[in-house]
Amino acid sequence: MTVTTPRRPRLIGFTLVELLVVIAIIGVLVALLLPAVQAAREAARNSQCKNSLKQIGLAMLNFESAKKEFPAGGWGFRWMGDPDAGTGPRQPGGWVYQVAPYIEQAGVTHIGGGTKGQVKYDALAAQRAVVVPMFYCPSRRPADAMPSVEMCFNAGNPETEARTDYAANGGARYVSTAAGPPPNNDFTDCVGGFPNCAWTQSNDTINAFTGVVTARLGAKLRQFSDGSSNTFMVGEKYVPEAFYNNVSYRPIVVGSPNAGDDNPGDNSSMYQGYDQDTVRWPSGEIDNNGIASGNLPLRDSQYGANPQTYAGGGHQSMGSAHAGGVNLVYADGSVHAIAFDVGPLVWNGLADRQDGNVAQ
Repeated sequence: MTVTTPRRPRLIGFTLVELLVVIAIIGVLVALLLPAVQAAREAARNSQCKNSLKQIGLAMLNFESAKKEFPAGGWGFRWMGDPDAGTGPRQPGGWVYQVAPYIEQAGVTHIGGGTKGQVKYDALAAQRAVVVPMFYCPSRRPADAMPSVEMCFNAGNPETEARTDYAANGGARYVSTAAGPPPNNDFTDCVGGFPNCAWTQSNDTINAFTGVVTARLGAKLRQFSDGSSNTFMVGEKYVPEAFYNNVSYRPIVVGSPNAGDDNPGDNSSMYQGYDQDTVRWPSGEIDNNGIASGNLPLRDSQYGANPQTYAGGGHQSMGSAHAGGVNLVYADGSVHAIAFDVGPLVWNGLADRQDGNVAQ
């Protein structure tokens, strides 16, 4: 009689070494694919940013077509838009407020309409807080309101207010910003009544501007002697990364003289009058040593030794969170990306509508 030893079933599986090899291979593949995924996401965000600028540019052109001039920059950073003041020099609110009806945000310009005194003052606080996602670049930050820190002459302070990642072209020459003239007792006009306001900027200085938007004035398309395809209207503004979601790194006391002073280019509502929050002055030059200077476009947080500040004038510059450059919408409605290392004279020419320099 033959005795047969039963065969053991063969076990199927991975050895520890094989498992470790598989895990290592998966890790390598993920490491290779992750940059591609991130690049694809950034490309999508960049495309969305350009599309927003396209819509803003069309709104500016539609405004110009209707009013025969681009929107004025408003009176100063302590004035919000007045629904009863129309457009142009008489309107204390800035260019964003004035083009709101052309981007399907007419409701913003109706808030507080037909009221006076404290009623209007309180109503315009709500205006300050209306967030429009189109004015935020998704590569930089979500479309969220931020704490309100600056007092206004004609509007109360909401808890939060809307910001913008885009600024109008104020020209190659800086035109100073200011709070604006003090208000009358009704909060509806300046003391003495428009146009007899206590303006800070002289008319000579303002009339010399060569961009698209300045204090109380907007350019006319016929003034673009360089051509609408060689001058930009609106672009991305520079913001330090440290301020993407922070208003200030100082203790904030609303209404204090220094509230938000370390964040001068992004510390108030986008509907405010003329200020660096909504207008920038792109300029470029070459000094006697051949060094490029001026308000050249900046990659977010590359400016100065301290990335938490605008030290040195970054609050006057265009800039972006994109690696390749800054997006701009031109006066012909086209959108282009300009590299951060653009030649200073070319950059200066793009900001000046009548200097005779045409970029090639």
